[in-house]
Amino acid sequence: EILNINANEGKGLIFSSSGQIGEMEYDLNEEDLIETDLQGSSSGAYSLTFLKAILKIASITEKLEIALKTDHPLKMNFDLLEGGKLNYFLAPRVEEEEFNEDDMDEF
Repeated sequence: EILNINANEGKGLIFSSSGQIGEMEYDLNEEDLIETDLQGSSSGAYSLTFLKAILKIASITEKLEIALKTDHPLKMNFDLLEGGKLNYFLAPRVEEEEFNEDDMDEF
C-alpha cells in the first residue's frame, strides 16, 4: 500500500491512500501545524509499510519535522524526548515507464 502526501501553500498537507480494504484521506491544515514553510506545492507517494515502521519511534519523540519535495525522498526529523535527534529519509515510490523501442536512438 502507498501513502500519497500532498503539500499546498495555503492549504496544508493532505494524506491519502487506497487499497484492498478501502480509501482514506486526511487533511492537516496549516493552522494545525506548529510551524510551516510551505511554498507552492509538492507531492510524493511512499510505502505505507516503511512509514509504519519508521513512525514507531514517534512515541518517544517531542516533535516531527517533515520535508517534502516532488520526486525526492521524504525527510523526517524526530526530536527525541531525552534529547538528541533522529533523521530518516524514505525514497518515493517510482512508477516504471513502459519501454518503447521506438524511443531508442539508432546507432
